[in-house]
Amino acid sequence: MRWGAVLLMSLPLLARVVVFADHFGGVAQDSGWYLGVAKNLAHRGIYASYSNAIPEEPPGAWESILGRMNVQDAAGFTYFPAGVTVGPGYVVPEAMVLSLFGDGWWQYRLWPLLTYWGMLVVLLWLAVRMGGIASAALLCLWFWFVPQLSITTAYEAYSEPAALFWLLLSVACYDRARRGGPRAGFFYGAAGVLLSLATLTKALAMLAAPVFFLAALVELRAGRRRLRLWITDWVLFAVGFLVPNATFSLYRYVVLVFWLGDSRLDVSLDSLLWSVVTGLVVFSLAVLVMNRWNPARSGLCAGAMAILMATVAALGVLGVRMESLGDIQVDRRLLQASRDEHYQFFVSSGSGATRVCEIRDALKTELLAGGSLPRTARAVASALRPEAVLQKAAVLSDVGLGSARPSWSTAVPWIVLLILPWGFRRSAQTGAIAWLVLGLTCASQAWYLLLSETGWTRHAFLGLLPHMLLCCCLPAILWRLADGGWRRWLVPPATVAVLAACLNSAAMHPVFSLDAGWVDRLYSQREARGMEGLPSTHVIPLEDQRQLVAFFAEHIRPNDRMYYKGIFYVSEASTLVDKVFFPLGRYRHLGGRNPLGGNSYLILGPYQRGKLALVGLGSDPADDEIEASGKLVLENASYALLRLP
Repeated sequence: MRWGAVLLMSLPLLARVVVFADHFGGVAQDSGWYLGVAKNLAHRGIYASYSNAIPEEPPGAWESILGRMNVQDAAGFTYFPAGVTVGPGYVVPEAMVLSLFGDGWWQYRLWPLLTYWGMLVVLLWLAVRMGGIASAALLCLWFWFVPQLSITTAYEAYSEPAALFWLLLSVACYDRARRGGPRAGFFYGAAGVLLSLATLTKALAMLAAPVFFLAALVELRAGRRRLRLWITDWVLFAVGFLVPNATFSLYRYVVLVFWLGDSRLDVSLDSLLWSVVTGLVVFSLAVLVMNRWNPARSGLCAGAMAILMATVAALGVLGVRMESLGDIQVDRRLLQASRDEHYQFFVSSGSGATRVCEIRDALKTELLAGGSLPRTARAVASALRPEAVLQKAAVLSDVGLGSARPSWSTAVPWIVLLILPWGFRRSAQTGAIAWLVLGLTCASQAWYLLLSETGWTRHAFLGLLPHMLLCCCLPAILWRLADGGWRRWLVPPATVAVLAACLNSAAMHPVFSLDAGWVDRLYSQREARGMEGLPSTHVIPLEDQRQLVAFFAEHIRPNDRMYYKGIFYVSEASTLVDKVFFPLGRYRHLGGRNPLGGNSYLILGPYQRGKLALVGLGSDPADDEIEASGKLVLENASYALLRLP
């Protein structure tokens, strides 16, 4: 009954997104960048992007036009690009969909739509689990009133819904594991795997790891379970978390060192047999030890430990042989270049690392100067930038709750997080899952408030939706705690009064069909609090992209070379037309010569022309001269294509 109600409530939300995507929404630039990696993995077997930012022609590691190291092959594909902030948790399933069903507009959208729907279902199920069907209905109604929360993220490759889907499934598996039973160990392992998939989709999901660690400590402190059982279950969780991450890291190492690099690996048959024998020995010992120590989890723990230890043993054997045999060479230059690129991007792209360094420097300066505690506190507060924190605190105004400017209504959603622990302690029905959702929300929102450098609402997504869930569950929890007395009947009018006072009607758009006028209205309001709100990205007209794809299919040959101007990669176009786009600086370096013998073209995208154009950005005069020399061969509201001399 509950699952039927949850599915029924989620369908209108899914249908609205599908209708919008079918009539209006194309592929956005960053989304196309991410989608391109999945498309290459599906059709070429490479984890690489169509967007090339390297001016030099030869393959290898080069500094890009953004000042970061990139790794390219002879065809121009760039491997493991740091700018693609969506990881294999999205890329691999999307590649599987494209491998099965081929290319097409709905094939590109299928996996994001499935994960968006799955996220809705799990969120509504959690609302039922924590607050009852009324809480789920309230949450569903809230989602309906704020289409800006989903009209781009639901069908694009940004993957916040996918990361939250994996994360909430991990929470659900942990909740099932806490209930015990013969399959509890399996669910601990599954929770670890799903948490790993969430972090491999969006790195911000790593904020959930400390919350699970605290949950493990709470279990141990509660003393309700034997120590051996506790250790084995959390070993399963840890192995489940480590194996997907280790697998992707190993894949990346092999590609950059042995496939693209100059390394050679000649592994003989005896080393492979030795690795298999080592794995079998480790597995046998693990089974014996676990059967002796904890029969209840022997099979699962033995298998998990065997997988982990056999992998380590096999790599150790290969490592010894690589050092001892003279015909094996290891060149890690490309791997190091890729690591440098990811580190530079992590530090400079809004991860919060810069803010942490500022806080550290403020503390160091005050401590070395012998500053007092109040003075040190003021220095730290200044590094946190209180004005920006207040602006970010109004993030729920983007989804209709609270004022866009700091006021008492801005504080209401945050007061909910302070009340809920009291309610959870007194309500036996909420269980451990409620505490875990609260912990995940607090961890994500604390990072967003204190460390996020841009304050974009999109960066708060993993905490914003659980925050909305908790707000919807609070009235039901208070209703239960009233325990049938006259105070229970104060809850509904109090809830209505608070909502009436706090609702931001300007952010409410309860319509099914969103046309161009509605979209323009949404964008006119998205910076009401002084930071980028919702929708998180511009919607590029679908018809313009269809015209571009049709022109490429008819007029552009395989040996033609495509270039873009400045930092506007036009990544969505390169993915849709299945062609690498290069920076215009490479055209200059080559003296206008196409190494493949075809024509050279310059493409201008939506952010360089039309109503989405970003004005005020300077450009290289040499690039302007090349653009002026080109002959226009295609033009619509979003794109222009010029044939270069």
